[in-house]
Amino acid sequence: PWTAFGPGWWRVDVDVVPGVYVSENLTGNCEWLRAHNIRAREGEIIGSGSASSGVLRVAVLPTDAAIITSTGCGTWTLETPSSNPPPRDSTFSRRNQPTTLSSSGDHTCALRPDMTVVCWGSDVYEQSSPEKLKDENDDPLPPEELLFTSISAGSFNTCGLRPDLTLLCWGDDSEGQSTPRVRTTPGIGDFFIGLDVGALHGCAIRRDFAPVCWGSNGPELAGVPTPTPASTDPDYWDGLKRADPPPNERFDVISSGGQHTCALRRDGSAVCWGDARYGQTTPPEGGKYTAISAGGLHTCAIDTDGAAVCWGSNEMRQASPPQGVNFSAISSGIRHTCALRSDGAAVCWGSDAQGQSSPPDPDARYAAISSGGVHTCALEVDGTAVCWGRDAYGQASPPEDERFAVGRTGAVMADPMR
Repeated sequence: PWTAFGPGWWRVDVDVVPGVYVSENLTGNCEWLRAHNIRAREGEIIGSGSASSGVLRVAVLPTDAAIITSTGCGTWTLETPSSNPPPRDSTFSRRNQPTTLSSSGDHTCALRPDMTVVCWGSDVYEQSSPEKLKDENDDPLPPEELLFTSISAGSFNTCGLRPDLTLLCWGDDSEGQSTPRVRTTPGIGDFFIGLDVGALHGCAIRRDFAPVCWGSNGPELAGVPTPTPASTDPDYWDGLKRADPPPNERFDVISSGGQHTCALRRDGSAVCWGDARYGQTTPPEGGKYTAISAGGLHTCAIDTDGAAVCWGSNEMRQASPPQGVNFSAISSGIRHTCALRSDGAAVCWGSDAQGQSSPPDPDARYAAISSGGVHTCALEVDGTAVCWGRDAYGQASPPEDERFAVGRTGAVMADPMR
């Protein structure tokens, strides 16, 4: 299928067919629709029209990836070349939507509708200050280089996916977690469509759906951290390290946890690697999922029926989701998990030592949720950020009067763990 980003940076997998497509935006901003081909090998995508209507002519192979970006509203006609007709049936997937809200151990970041990022909480490693980034000449980066379509907060660093599909990270880099290890493959390049940062490592999905990871590969043994840079760490756990994904795999979704990583193949099956001491890398056999989130020592996912399924450490009941509930989004923290019901209500389970599993308003409805270390943040449908739990560094105190970007479907899937 094609890969496309629709209104509000909503990513869908779709077998493109000619027809009329409606562009909607919940932020109320109507701007020009922009489109471009991210491979540019067989042709290009041509967009024309105004903010209210227009024509998109697709001149690339159906196996190529395309991006349609828009914060606009209106109706657009999609045309495809008759010499290379795509499949008839359109199939939309809600997997791997961009993350516009991400909670970490001691800081939280979110994206505004204009793609600028706002962070709050601890800034000891400047993980909450992208505006302090400088170029090779020690000059501040221009504002246009600090625009992001997806954001992910790690323990002491933050990474973002930019509109040109490149990655930018800032904050602590002691284990290489802020230095993406990219591979230049002919015809692919250093371009990505998905991103997630864990405790001391990060992973991304290239535009050919291959995973790329970087950062520390060391496990924690007997509670003593022993991180080692990926380039020198010996193999463990059957030869797979948390920052060393299995070869020849293609993923839609990837989630970096504390000492492990999980991903969803294109058919919805789950694959995990890294620290396996608590079963956090062993998903149930035969399961198919629409979302997955790697936590501290556990993993949770949403199956195709909307049920939450968890595995791994369950010392605080963080891997014991409520039964008989349909969920649309899920996020695993260190020892707690939060999810959104299909109606947008927040439900949490696991440790509640500092209120991280107690949403303040049971009647509130949210568009996104993100479990941090000992706090949780969510976005209301109007983009207002609400947080609860530990607030020692201000990580649960979002700025007032801010409105952040929310996805068209009202759910952010597969958020990272802190």
